[in-house]
Amino acid sequence: MKLPLKISPDHIKESVIEIKYESNLPYEVLVGYIYNSLDDTYKYASHPQQFAINAPNEISINLGVLNLFFTDRIKLQLMPNSLIFNCIDKYIGWKDYKAEIEKTIIQITTIKEIKKFTRVGIRYISEYSEMEIINCTKFNFSFGIPQIKSDNYSFRTEFDWDNLRVVLNLKHSADSTKEIKLVSIIDIDIISDNLNIENTEDLITKIEENHIKEKEVFFNLLKPEYLETLNPEYE
Repeated sequence: MKLPLKISPDHIKESVIEIKYESNLPYEVLVGYIYNSLDDTYKYASHPQQFAINAPNEISINLGVLNLFFTDRIKLQLMPNSLIFNCIDKYIGWKDYKAEIEKTIIQITTIKEIKKFTRVGIRYISEYSEMEIINCTKFNFSFGIPQIKSDNYSFRTEFDWDNLRVVLNLKHSADSTKEIKLVSIIDIDIISDNLNIENTEDLITKIEENHIKEKEVFFNLLKPEYLETLNPEYE
């Protein structure tokens, strides 16, 4: 299948790229090194993460500090052994998104304190308001009672494809209490695990590989007639 370079509208709500790493430094020390390695387009914010338990004494559990670096286009959440990228507001398109991520990774790896990268995950979540999932995808749901129509359902599957792990979630929900009463979700996560990447070039290649596979899954899911309504642009 020929894959579009872009569609409009894209309906993307989340575009998360997670990269697992191993470092020679304790996490708290690594935060400072990465802070110093990033250019002036990045700002830094941190705040405690807490999980509240509904109890008479209002118990809260401290989950540590959230370390967030952000530009006017993307954000980077630094976690112990994990880099998590996302767009600040709306999706900026793969060409610009990849360029921002590549620039950031190059700056981070100049400090030489990250030994290797062990996992790459790319997850795109698209949301379709006022549309049933069977009207935009080839998915069809039936459970053997033809006279009954389900208003809320979800489908989840995991499978391997070209040495990549694919996690696919499809969801359709209807809620008369909300302003948007009908929502469908396409959630695709492409995972490369057990990696041993030690240089930036191989990491960027792996990210691109995962992204192409995500596009293959997504566009093969869509009905051709619905894809045409999204104004696909090809190379």
